Amino acid sequence: MRSTSPATTSDSRWRRAAGFLFPTRSQLWLRTNPTGWVAWTALPLMVASEFSLRRRSQNAALSGAADSAVVVELVVYLAVAAFLVLSLVQPPNGRRIPALLLVMWGFTLAMLLAAFWSPFPLLATARGAQLVVAASLGHLVARYATANALSRLCHAYLIVVAVSVGIGLALPFPPLPQAGGRFTWLYVHPNVSGTFLAIAVAIALALLLRRRAGVVGAPWGSSLYAFVLAVDVGALLATRSRGSLVA
Repeated sequence: MRSTSPATTSDSRWRRAAGFLFPTRSQLWLRTNPTGWVAWTALPLMVASEFSLRRRSQNAALSGAADSAVVVELVVYLAVAAFLVLSLVQPPNGRRIPALLLVMWGFTLAMLLAAFWSPFPLLATARGAQLVVAASLGHLVARYATANALSRLCHAYLIVVAVSVGIGLALPFPPLPQAGGRFTWLYVHPNVSGTFLAIAVAIALALLLRRRAGVVGAPWGSSLYAFVLAVDVGALLATRSRGSLVA
């Protein structure tokens, strides 16, 4: 019977611990779900950050006090951060980081440091931490996301925006101050809705052109892309935001 020395046992324990904290590519969750992880991490961050079911005063927002909606938002960010750390992050391998990612991290760290000089430090620090999570996701998308994963993100984004437009039409909420007569959904400011819709218009148009050109990555029919594009353009114009002026 082959014996195992204490040193070997200790070494194997350290290897298992390192494998848990810094999994190898074969252990990564994206290996088993290579096309869905981008959408399942990016879209919850967008919805949790910008969609609102309640009106909140400016003083309450600036104070940094956490209500139930803020707690849900923070839980979503923590869940995404935990997924990134446990499933995707790997130890530094000495590879050079592309210039665009360096610029992104420079901006992110600058905003995080600026939070300590903010007149509203609690709110600024929370937003800075959220920016770090979003930047980490962007970094990992740039490294690991496949074309199919990005295609799924685009289509999932179109679905989220289409459902939001339907909610805005079927369940109109009371207008926000100084936003009467402008289309939106829930308690989202029309300028934010316009931003979501402007991005959706660009995505729908690009996918429609890809579909007509026979390029892969656009599995829906041309008529469906055209319908989604028309709905998004109409809703964008109804927001009367700066994005609608460009459209």
